[in-house]
Amino acid sequence: FGSRCRGFGRVAMAPIRITDINNEGESGQFRANEEVIGWRRDDGGRQEIFAVGTVRRAEWLEGKLRLLCEVEGESQVLALDGFLTKDYDLLWKHFEQYCGVYIKKHRPQASLSSDDFDAKMMELEAAADQVDEATAGSVVKQAREADLLKKVEVVRDGLDKVIAGDKHALSQVFAANGCERIGRLRLVLRTVQLEFYSKDSRFTHLKELAISIESVLRELGAFQLWKPSEDAAQSNILKRQMVWELRKRQGYDDDVEEEIEPQPPKVVAAPPSSNFTQARDNVNQLAAVLGGGPPGGLPGGLPGGLTGPLGGSPPPRREEPRPEPPPKVEEPPAPEAAKTQEPFRGTTIPPPIPSGWTDEEVKDPNLLPAAPKGEGRNPRYFYPDSVQEGWVWKQSRLFKRWRRRYVVLTAQNLSTYKQRGDVTATESVLPGEFTSAFANDAEAQQTRAFCVAVMRRSYFMVCDDETTRDEWVKNVTAQLGGKR
Repeated sequence: FGSRCRGFGRVAMAPIRITDINNEGESGQFRANEEVIGWRRDDGGRQEIFAVGTVRRAEWLEGKLRLLCEVEGESQVLALDGFLTKDYDLLWKHFEQYCGVYIKKHRPQASLSSDDFDAKMMELEAAADQVDEATAGSVVKQAREADLLKKVEVVRDGLDKVIAGDKHALSQVFAANGCERIGRLRLVLRTVQLEFYSKDSRFTHLKELAISIESVLRELGAFQLWKPSEDAAQSNILKRQMVWELRKRQGYDDDVEEEIEPQPPKVVAAPPSSNFTQARDNVNQLAAVLGGGPPGGLPGGLPGGLTGPLGGSPPPRREEPRPEPPPKVEEPPAPEAAKTQEPFRGTTIPPPIPSGWTDEEVKDPNLLPAAPKGEGRNPRYFYPDSVQEGWVWKQSRLFKRWRRRYVVLTAQNLSTYKQRGDVTATESVLPGEFTSAFANDAEAQQTRAFCVAVMRRSYFMVCDDETTRDEWVKNVTAQLGGKR
């Protein structure tokens, strides 16, 4: 055989021949045309050939191709190694055109070394210190911020590769020493004084990744609130901790929920005073601490309805006669037609779903159904004015995992809910930000997938069948696309 051959036409692709491909430890050639696909040993002594119509599944990982073929009711696997990275696109197009399947490309599981992260973190801290020491608004400060952003980019890229991998491996690195690594990172990102690059996408992305890592630690029960020890070797990080504590006292609004347990409010007793305004303010403060309005619901916030200086006698209260309650009028019963019309729409008690149904995360949503058993393609509608509802697999933004979500489309928005019947949506798409909806198996690397694209991101979802997928694409486009 000759060297690697490449080429395909606009209508029909040319046959593929790729040399130096291994099967069961033997070297040979991969061959594929419009009828068959397979491998043959270099000396022609052994070969594995399958009709293109028998290929049911294809998966790729770092030059390794695995094919699942069904021959006479039996499943057979063809394992091939030795492909180059550039071979993937050619193979993907061939399998899509002739086999009717998409090659699922797996990402390699990236690993994170504690020593590597510590080294990069030291560089990041040193660059942040240089930024804070520079004169505000100076050219030097701008240059030092640019240098810091280079360090930020390195740390961001490293974390971005590992955050979607094994959560327990991530925990081993960041839960060590009382979560010191993630604590130091969060502290630097919170306190570094950026002027020129505070909105840079590299910086904001690293902050999002740090928040996500902390969320993973909380989920695994491994998170601890880290604070630097009073050690001379940590003088700079101690200063940052002091700055952060001061900013919190000043009401700085961080981009995440507060990590310190809130302290119960202190009730401040009103000092004796004859000043009416001061007395009212003190009583109102007490009422606010207790969680209510003015005590007793009386105007002015003073007990007993006092309207003059404290210490005076309250005016006599005049008893007003209480009016008789109006006679109770019973409403006529609703007509039978109204009772039976759309009995499930808008109900507050949805049918139960299996325990842990919405908490399950999978890497391959094509292997498990999104909808509970028995619901089929026609779920009951629970939300008023909904155009379409149903269960899908939805890909998370950062971890790229697939989770079940209940999707509801109305004329006003497309919303996803963790549980069917929930009031608060996990995410919503409005007509003003919607750009398009389309089937997209290729980018999602899943069958029966569709994409809802908005201005700044894309939502990928997988349905249980192609008909449902096509209905979602059609209805979403009609409801949101026509209102821009």
